[in-house]
Amino acid sequence: MKLRSCLLVVCWLLGSLTARAQADCPVPTNIKIIQLSATSATLSYQGASPTRSIFGSYSYPGSPKLAIVPAGAGTLMLPTLPPATPITVSLYLLSWSATAKVSNTYSPVVTFTFTTPVALAPQDAPALAALTLAPNPARAATTLYLPPVPGATHATLHLRDVLGREMRTLSAPLGEAVSLNLAGLASGVYLLQAQAGGQDFVSRLVVE
Repeated sequence: MKLRSCLLVVCWLLGSLTARAQADCPVPTNIKIIQLSATSATLSYQGASPTRSIFGSYSYPGSPKLAIVPAGAGTLMLPTLPPATPITVSLYLLSWSATAKVSNTYSPVVTFTFTTPVALAPQDAPALAALTLAPNPARAATTLYLPPVPGATHATLHLRDVLGREMRTLSAPLGEAVSLNLAGLASGVYLLQAQAGGQDFVSRLVVE
């Protein structure tokens, strides 16, 4: 009977100490996402101090619990996340003595959830990006090659100076090399804009 009473007292004391320890260390608050991509996230939170640090884990369906990676006071980095997946983050603050450097108290665990966005496939470079000008720099003329563009046979060309003034406007066939007359143009830098099949590409041309 005495042993049972002693055990009850010990359990009560441990429970009281745990509750007091948690009460002495506030939970992390104002948790929010400050950067999010399909494969990573950075969270911010409040509650950190020189003697209080964040601890915890994060997980997603099919994964074990992974330790968090603090990126500094008040921020938390979660790398290598799967896209379009719910992520569960469990956080708590651990406080220690500034002099003894030993853990003293810890806060209750706070759970935060979010879902990573769908990964977007990289867009193909426009066909007009293969436009070439040779020679460049040029003097009286240069040869322009316009690559084929789906759904178009010709490109509209606009040659402008650096102030945006239009010097030449013409139409040129796609998939062929054509000569571009530069006679009468002052020496300097020009921008050649090509438009075809809903695509738009600008190339730099130097006239000597």
